Amino acid sequence: MRTIPIYLLLVFVSFFTQQLEAQEKSYEKKIIVLENLKDDIVQKEKSALKVEIELINAQLKDNDITSEKAQELKEAAAKKHALNIENSIAIIDNKISLLKRNEGEYFVLTDKMMLEDDGMFKIDVNGERVLSFDSNDWKREVKYDRRTYVDPVIAI
Repeated sequence: MRTIPIYLLLVFVSFFTQQLEAQEKSYEKKIIVLENLKDDIVQKEKSALKVEIELINAQLKDNDITSEKAQELKEAAAKKHALNIENSIAIIDNKISLLKRNEGEYFVLTDKMMLEDDGMFKIDVNGERVLSFDSNDWKREVKYDRRTYVDPVIAI
């Protein structure tokens, strides 16, 4: 008689532990995606640099610019794309460290949230709205007394 409730309890516990395990690993998938994004950024910046170098070489071939000017433009383009790669990877590394440190839960404060003043108090977690209050709802309409109005009066 006691064995049936014990077996049911074990089945329910097994369902709950499976869900808890799935929730813990969701941020690890985001970390893997961000790691792959670093490689994509490097490849895209390198291909953009190649295109820019080819345009400079085409201008050099058409005698639109001198070889010294072409070398300067190539160095400037290489410096620009190297900084783009460095800054993008630093941003992604910061996001990864933030995810690891907070185990996937963190507040996102965007420029739009900081600059917009529409009378709302908002909290976003991972870009999703969690809590918002409209302060305009708390303001009540001011009722003016009839005696405060100015009306024209004609007396005979």
